[in-house]
Amino acid sequence: MIRSMTGYSRAGAEEAGLSIKVSIRSTNHRFLDVQLRLPAVLDSQEILLRRLLKTHLLRGHVELTVGLDRPATGELQLDRKLLAAYVSTFQALRQEFGSAAEPDLVALLRVPGLVIARNGEMSPEESARAQQMLEQVATEALERLNEMRAREGEALEREWREHGIAKYAAVIAGQEMGSKKEHLKLTAVGKYEKDSVLMVGAAPGGIACASASGALSRRTNSVRVEG
Repeated sequence: MIRSMTGYSRAGAEEAGLSIKVSIRSTNHRFLDVQLRLPAVLDSQEILLRRLLKTHLLRGHVELTVGLDRPATGELQLDRKLLAAYVSTFQALRQEFGSAAEPDLVALLRVPGLVIARNGEMSPEESARAQQMLEQVATEALERLNEMRAREGEALEREWREHGIAKYAAVIAGQEMGSKKEHLKLTAVGKYEKDSVLMVGAAPGGIACASASGALSRRTNSVRVEG
C-alpha cells in the first residue's frame, strides 16, 4: 500500500473533567524526525509518545502537539514544619517578655515559602489516568493519520493507472517498503546490469543513493509551457 508522506489528524477525549487533545502533522523527510509539544506536567510521557510514533510511522517530519485541560484545584500546600518553627519562636518570645499576644495567623501565611500553590502538579492517580487517556488518544490520532495518508496514496496509484503509467512499473512502492536504497535493492539489484538501472526525478539524497547502488540517476526540471 502506498501512503503519502504528508497528512494531518487530531483526536481527543474527556473524562471526569480531564480533557486531552492530540494533533499530528507530517511532511516529507528521509527519516523519522519527531517534534513534540507537551504541557510541562506531561513531560514524563515523552517516551510513551515516541514509542507510539515509531510503532505507527517509518519516515517523515512529524509534529505532535498535546493539549491538556483540567479543573483548577486551588489546592495549597502548607509547610507545617516551618509554621511550627515560627509559632514556637513566637511562644518563646511571648514567655520571655511576658506578653499575652496571640500569633497573627494571617501574617504568618504571608511568610515566603509557608504556603505553596500546587497549580501544575498532578496527583499519582490523576497522572496515571492522564497517561492512559494520552496513549488512547495518541493512538487514535496516529491511526487517523495513516488512514488519511493511505487515501492519498490510493489516489496517486489510481492516477497512475488511469494515465497508463502503472503498466510500465513492476512495483509501485511507498515508504512502508523502506528507503530508496532498499527500493533499488528490491526492484533492480541483481536483476539488471548497473548501467540499465535509472533513477529519475531524484532529490540529492536519492542521487547519492543511486550512486552508492551503482545505478544511474537523472534529475527532472520543471518545464513551463506557454500557449
